[in-house]
Amino acid sequence: FWWVSRKSEHKVTTTRVIVTEKQPLRTCLKITNHHYLVIIVTMVVVTSFRKKLLTFSLLLFFIHVHNSFAKTEKDETGDKHAVKRCYNKWNKFRDDVSDSKGYAEFVICPGTTFKPGTYTQGGGTFTDLEINGPSISILCGEDGAYDNKCTITGGLSHITIGDDAGANILISGVKFEKATDSAINAFGPVTSHMKIRDCVFERNESDGG
Repeated sequence: FWWVSRKSEHKVTTTRVIVTEKQPLRTCLKITNHHYLVIIVTMVVVTSFRKKLLTFSLLLFFIHVHNSFAKTEKDETGDKHAVKRCYNKWNKFRDDVSDSKGYAEFVICPGTTFKPGTYTQGGGTFTDLEINGPSISILCGEDGAYDNKCTITGGLSHITIGDDAGANILISGVKFEKATDSAINAFGPVTSHMKIRDCVFERNESDGG
């Protein structure tokens, strides 16, 4: 039986998905030269010892192959449950959000405090990141909860909604504090839409008071 069916089960919320695919026996069981050595030894046992010892040897062999197969299955599926990437460095976070053209989610690592540094552009000095695309989400932790303790503190401004921003902008769970200008500048077009959820603004100042 050169071809065998391999079934793997993956749970997605409450739905069970069963995938069946065909692979060669050697690929499916990951049989290596070490396994072939075990097979040869087992064959020697077959011709040399009594029936009971033969049965015991075969049992050990199949346990060995089964354990190897189980490890292979774990290795192949392990990376499907990787933790989503999160940011804890302001410059990388600022650049990735500013470069995004939309339809992206950016997660700040829980417990992170960003302190925006200054940069120059077009003769001006800035500290903010700029959103220039639709459907961009900035979340504190994967669930975007304020209790995850993400803070942006200091600097001139923290976030600017740019001219090319679209609808469905979401900022969730972030504390904005001690900006010397507006924490969030909204310069987007009339078609843009931003939702601020579970955020706190504290001790921010601007020319307007």
